[in-house]
Amino acid sequence: MKKIISVSLIIGTLLFAVTGCKDSVDTDETTEEFPVGYSAKYQLTYGESFKIGFSKLERISEVTVILEDSILQTWNNAPKISETSFDITSFGIGVKGLTIKVKDKSGKEFAENQTIRILSDIQPLAQTVKVISLYPHNTEDFTQGLEIVNGLLYEGTGDPNRMGATKVMQKQLKSGEVQKETALDAGYFGEGITILNNKLYQLTWTSQKCFVYDFPSLAKTDLSFSYTGEGWGLTNDGKYLIMSDGSERLYFRDPATFAIKKIIQVYDNAGPIKYLNELEYVDGIVYANVWMSNKIVAIEAETGKVLKSIDCMDLTLKAKGNGDVLNGIAFDHSAKKFYLTGKYWPQLAEVEFSNEQK
Repeated sequence: MKKIISVSLIIGTLLFAVTGCKDSVDTDETTEEFPVGYSAKYQLTYGESFKIGFSKLERISEVTVILEDSILQTWNNAPKISETSFDITSFGIGVKGLTIKVKDKSGKEFAENQTIRILSDIQPLAQTVKVISLYPHNTEDFTQGLEIVNGLLYEGTGDPNRMGATKVMQKQLKSGEVQKETALDAGYFGEGITILNNKLYQLTWTSQKCFVYDFPSLAKTDLSFSYTGEGWGLTNDGKYLIMSDGSERLYFRDPATFAIKKIIQVYDNAGPIKYLNELEYVDGIVYANVWMSNKIVAIEAETGKVLKSIDCMDLTLKAKGNGDVLNGIAFDHSAKKFYLTGKYWPQLAEVEFSNEQK
């Protein structure tokens, strides 16, 4: 990943009052104007109450406010509604669907849909990378996934030229010597890898297929999974596989079926963090490369809130050489050490994250 990508970004504060008929529907499928006026703040910070006020209620008998398919409140005496506040902290952060349903005194029903964006209430801690040691890395390896198990490095690669360079490999950590490898057919562009329950999982970019290998032999098994969308990064929390797709979302998947069990949206206090790439889970935190940047974000796995923003520019200057973008995070759980590299980089770096700014 990723040579060409088409992304539409919706940018704005979304702080406005709605009194028109945008996105409104009624049960008779007409194009009548939504009969109720309402105003609200549509971009909030986590912990902030959601407030909504109504007008033009004289002919209305019932109003219902729904957030993410959950009814917040229904009023049966609509003309007496005043501005109302709701505690929506249980809905977490990210974009949430809001629906206003009304019924007029003739019994006719109308509905209108909006969205609320909830930002994180945490200012991410700014950190930098301190390079401890540098080790050789093969400049022909387009790194897409990186893990360390029992002191050995496992790497998954991509194949921009579709020449059969997508592999999973077992390497000596400090020498980079390949001890085992298994390649995929030339049509596949490999993405993130992770190791769980004696299996190694490998995503593909656009083929919508996750391959499963025996671990530690790296023999390809007959088991594979299909999914919709793109595959980018992959890690696990010991129970679920955690997958990124280039958006601000992380998907928690059952390792036995690949079914989605939970989705979190990744936000800091300014907005969504998109292009989440290679992932590594450590003690409740998902570390993620942000594609086409020298930044790693540390994400609270339970909530999606960004806790740290790590500037890796110093590492890039020391280890990138003529390589491509930063991509590849591995944590040695035994030694408690982080290792970083990039696509086609000549170096693998042991690093520490520091609060000192350069």
